[in-house]
Amino acid sequence: MLKSKVGHGEQGWQQGDDDESIGEMLQNAYGAVRENLATGDREELLNTIVERTGITKDEANKTLEKWNKMYGEAKQKFHEASAKAEQAARDAAEATKNMVSRVACWTFASLLVGLAVAAIGGVLGSGYYRS
Repeated sequence: MLKSKVGHGEQGWQQGDDDESIGEMLQNAYGAVRENLATGDREELLNTIVERTGITKDEANKTLEKWNKMYGEAKQKFHEASAKAEQAARDAAEATKNMVSRVACWTFASLLVGLAVAAIGGVLGSGYYRS
């Protein structure tokens, strides 16, 4: 959990067991961003960022908007990559299906040739044509 510390006029971060984790809050916010983060929740997150980092509310709002934009872009890229991967998998499946179909046809044709050769060999070897 993150806890702000102020010492000698500097601000920094240290681990703290008794505070809420700002990371958890951000994770919850990111999960809700696309589902229109409630105004109260957004204000609470902004206030927490301001309180813990010492930046102004406008800067915190800009930061949150930047995070939201980055989250949206990352989600879009993920969906695009997912769609490309799905299409590549479909293409590979189609190519595999076509190849298996060709192999099956050639196997069947070779079995027919084998059947014809065996039948001819059986007829010739049986003495049917012996004088």
